[in-house]
Amino acid sequence: MFAVVAFLMVGCGQGGPSYLPISENREWTYATRTAFNKPNSSIKVGPKIAVGKIEGRVLLGDLGESRVAWDGPVLIASQLANARFNPPIPMFREDKLPASKKQREEEFVVVDRWKGKMDSFDQSRLATAVLSQRRTVIEVLGKKTNVVESLLMITLGKSEIEIRTLFERGKGIVKQEQRSNRNLVVSIELIDMK
Repeated sequence: MFAVVAFLMVGCGQGGPSYLPISENREWTYATRTAFNKPNSSIKVGPKIAVGKIEGRVLLGDLGESRVAWDGPVLIASQLANARFNPPIPMFREDKLPASKKQREEEFVVVDRWKGKMDSFDQSRLATAVLSQRRTVIEVLGKKTNVVESLLMITLGKSEIEIRTLFERGKGIVKQEQRSNRNLVVSIELIDMK
């Protein structure tokens, strides 16, 4: 079984589109639920690095290192904690946001597909993925907020990894859950940002 521990993503590139703005040394703190019982985790933007053929950023976090970049309007990742992807996997598409419907949860819409190789724990396997997005409303830092939820379903043979990420315009990732074969692996929720 593969565990990605996505705890990715809170930034990349040279500023990034509005749903994942980034600046050097930006930092986010999350309430965390994992098997490690660590109550809070931080992610800090690190140095520039190649993500596929695009310049991106290393994201240094308590749960691992990720490598992400904006390829135009598409957030891609070549590494999420303990998993590497070749080619980089799409995580969010700012150019394919669902129509804005305030205070109403929308259906997920497929916005991208991926096929490639995933390396994790000294194993390399062929994988496929489907990225879907929808608008929804959740509570963030004590107030109701419109967000875009992305759902990345990665298939490795008979195993599935689900990475569900909620992005708020101007803040980045406000919540994320990862499940492996429907079992929760890690969950994070924004509690502070600098």
